[in-house]
Amino acid sequence: MVRVRPGLIFQRAAGTEIARYFAGPLLPAPLLRHQRIPVVPAHPRLRLQAVHADDVADA
Repeated sequence: MVRVRPGLIFQRAAGTEIARYFAGPLLPAPLLRHQRIPVVPAHPRLRLQAVHADDVADA
């Protein structure tokens, strides 16, 4: 038996919902397109665990 406990699961089809979840009304929608990433926070204690939905399905 294997237990899979992924952190955040991402996929392109859910991009709009994920952007609203994290950014909310703080960022204008045009900045959240997949071609541009406006800011990536860099902090030594910042940790994020994320995985793509296809990888979870394969596991």
